[in-house]
Amino acid sequence: MDERSFLSATGAPFPAAIRSAFTHPLADTQAMFAILCAILAGLCWGVGEIFTKGAINTKEIGPMGAVFFRAGITLPLALAAFLVAHSVVKSEPQVWWRDMSGPTWAKLIFGSGVLAGFAGVFFFYLGLAQPGGDISLLRPIAFALAPATAVILGWLILKEELTPRKIAAVVLIVSGIVLLTGGRKAPAAPTRVQGHDGSECGRQESNLQSLSATGT
Repeated sequence: MDERSFLSATGAPFPAAIRSAFTHPLADTQAMFAILCAILAGLCWGVGEIFTKGAINTKEIGPMGAVFFRAGITLPLALAAFLVAHSVVKSEPQVWWRDMSGPTWAKLIFGSGVLAGFAGVFFFYLGLAQPGGDISLLRPIAFALAPATAVILGWLILKEELTPRKIAAVVLIVSGIVLLTGGRKAPAAPTRVQGHDGSECGRQESNLQSLSATGT
């Protein structure tokens, strides 16, 4: 149905959204797929890091061990995905390693490799291992600052359009971070009790266990 037949059948003008869908169906589909990929990425990160935090909480592995383990698992999966995209789907430039310029190499090495690939994961996992490093706090902060930074740097460096909607989104993101981090109470110090010999001892689990063992 085109715009003229729609108008004659309904007596109403052709809606803009429907007009866009008919005139640019491929672009709309690609945009929706891109948004779907972003949603799936967020879900994977959100669920995956819950397991990471649980593993670190066991004290059986430290944050740097988790970083190393993540890199080891990621490499073969990334290699398999690249081979499929390069050799089967043909969506990758076939000789990118030969044709890629020096600045592009530098952007990938420093930006994608050092900053996004290592440093971001390094500091995030290091934070998870600290007292008070709740994933419900650190995750929103880390992944709210990322889009806010991307909007600002995209405008300054990549010359992307900075619309009022993007500005409002950045303001809301920063406000959310302030709400998350503001007014947090410091962990209470262990309560001290006076012992019979005049010394102080903390009410800690290890002390209770030792007292229990002495009593038996």
